[in-house]
Amino acid sequence: MSELSTSKNTGDASSRLQFRHSLLLYLFFYGMSTGPHTASVKPPRVLSCVLCQQRKVKCDKIFPCANCVRLRAQCVPATHTPPRRRRHFAKQELVERLHHYENLLRENNIPFESLYGDDSKSGGLQTPQDASPRGPAPKDDTGATPKLAYRPKYDPLDIWRAMSEKPSESEDDEIDESDDNDSDWSFKKDTLGKPMINKVWDRIYKSEDNSHLLFAALQTTDDLSTMHPEHVQIFRLWQIYLDNVDPLLKITHTPTLQARLIDAASHITKIDPTLEALIFSIYCMSVSSLTNDECLTFFMESRDNLLVRYQLGCRQALQNCRFLQTTDRDCLTALFLYLISVKPKVDPRSLSSMLGIAVRIARRMGIHNESPCAKFTALEAEMRRRLWWSLIIFDNRISELSHYKSASLAPTWDCRTPLNVYDSEIRQEMKTPLAIHEKPTEAVFAVVRSELTDFVRHSSFHITFTNPSLSAIAKSKRPGSGSGGDELDALEATIEDKYLAFCDLDNPLHFMTVWTARGSLAKMRILDYYSKHLASTAQPADPERNTAVSSALVMLECDTKLMTSPLVKGYRWLTNYHFPMPAYIHLLQTLKKRPIDSKTEKAWEAMSDNYRARFLNTGVKEAFFHVFSRIVLRAWEAREALSKPEDGPPVPPLIVSDIRDRILEMKLNDPRHGQAVDENNSDLFQMPMPMDFRSGYGPSYNTREQDFSMSAGLWDNHSAPAQGTVGAMNFDDIDWTSLGWNTM
Repeated sequence: MSELSTSKNTGDASSRLQFRHSLLLYLFFYGMSTGPHTASVKPPRVLSCVLCQQRKVKCDKIFPCANCVRLRAQCVPATHTPPRRRRHFAKQELVERLHHYENLLRENNIPFESLYGDDSKSGGLQTPQDASPRGPAPKDDTGATPKLAYRPKYDPLDIWRAMSEKPSESEDDEIDESDDNDSDWSFKKDTLGKPMINKVWDRIYKSEDNSHLLFAALQTTDDLSTMHPEHVQIFRLWQIYLDNVDPLLKITHTPTLQARLIDAASHITKIDPTLEALIFSIYCMSVSSLTNDECLTFFMESRDNLLVRYQLGCRQALQNCRFLQTTDRDCLTALFLYLISVKPKVDPRSLSSMLGIAVRIARRMGIHNESPCAKFTALEAEMRRRLWWSLIIFDNRISELSHYKSASLAPTWDCRTPLNVYDSEIRQEMKTPLAIHEKPTEAVFAVVRSELTDFVRHSSFHITFTNPSLSAIAKSKRPGSGSGGDELDALEATIEDKYLAFCDLDNPLHFMTVWTARGSLAKMRILDYYSKHLASTAQPADPERNTAVSSALVMLECDTKLMTSPLVKGYRWLTNYHFPMPAYIHLLQTLKKRPIDSKTEKAWEAMSDNYRARFLNTGVKEAFFHVFSRIVLRAWEAREALSKPEDGPPVPPLIVSDIRDRILEMKLNDPRHGQAVDENNSDLFQMPMPMDFRSGYGPSYNTREQDFSMSAGLWDNHSAPAQGTVGAMNFDDIDWTSLGWNTM
């Protein structure tokens, strides 16, 4: 047994030893075969050829492959794309960044868990009680602890702050917009931003609840035919629409609609509900484009009475065709025209809400994208594009007056801009694509305005102020361009060479197109200037500052031409919607900082000319005068402060002298003040303001129809006023509650 046990142990040891030798030999030869000198070369991976990859078929990977030989095509081998190198941060750089961020958290008493776990050194995870020994947060002069300036990654910049050249602050620091105390017209700060805008709208539209926009308390009638005018007046209103409205909007097809209108006028009691809504909306827009004197001449009735009747008929007609559930383009067109017609008498905030309904209906119909248009005829597809762009442009303008961040102008849809073609060339039965004209057509205004707006919705300066999260999908209109200024230069050159160079300034539509386009381009440059420098601590360079001033001057000059030319009198209903407030604000802010400059005289002259064109012989809404006069007079006071006593005060420009005259007139009409008028007395602004600073409405339009806001905004002023002058008087002490805010 012992011998057997010994031989067994010897056999096991021998087996183990043999296994070790085998393992060592294997590792030795394996290491030799995989070493740097004897390593076998791995054959490269062969990819399918380019054509087989594109056709998504199997390739035999023999070049030329069988598929390419059979198709008699050139066989191109595919190549490997080298992987992109990732940036590797040095450890020291990462550590330094981490220390920097921890220090920022520690300085602001924000609890955090340190990477090193050393509370004494890094702050560690602190509670509010733990943080208190580090010392209280600094306080301002009032003893209040300031709030931390925090901006989310995709929080849009505030255009009001940009125009006032202030750092971004919390909205809590501004006026409480929820304060419904109508008698409170005071401000804790000398800032005229969004809260001031809302106060102005509250004052102007105080007695109007705008409930008719929701078709509330509708006075229904069984027979809408009784609300139509006589046949002669129907065709007069249609012609006014063709002259004053259609050239600017181009959302109705004249050749086909005119035939339907003639037939409807012959059978006034049997009109299709959708067509009837469209006809009433045309009545509304025709009257809206006229002055009160013209309405009395043409229809022997006041403009207001005509609008009340036709807008009531339009609301009922829209309800009859169930506009909220509609998929009919004519019904949406009727709703859109109706909303434009009520614009002068409606709070922009209310109108913006109703336009949201119209935009949602349009999206449900699919007119915001190109793919659904493939199912329609060339006529229907083109009219859908025109309607979408006109609707979006108007919605964007109303959003500028109410809440610019809610606009639907964004790079998230792909509707093409309208074509530069004549209506007579677009026929229902045509199958071939439309031929685009190189020279201006009757649609040139709508085409140019749409192309400018298409650029804006992809621009960084627009997205910065509306929705920065869309910047990732916003494409540059000109990929080869660099900065925003370069893109604007390229856009301006394209518009000038493609359209404006062929316009005849004796043609009313061409005149309107040229100066509207140039004014819009100037406005874009102003917004681009502020979007670049709002978040930057560096002061803008002199060339950039001069470019912005020049753009503001161009914007004013273009608006003055449109307001004074008799050629475009019929289009003034649209011009009144676009008061050049950005230009005024930028120039007045600049003049307050640099009262004497190479462009000082030109700036005051341009503002005076525009003021003369818009306000000199017309009434001005009191709420607007309160804001506008404050900004103008304080800018002029800076100029007067630099004048030498021996030279006397400088001669004020027309805009300043007229505002001062109106203030003196206000003083003379104040029953509480019987003493002599002193222009430099601060009590001058402590009196109720007359309801009209001049006589009546003026020759053309009620000035309520003029929008005193900008593309995004804004009436901001933050410099301390000079003492002892008109501009330094206390505007907040005016007895605004004694005014009839709704009468002019």
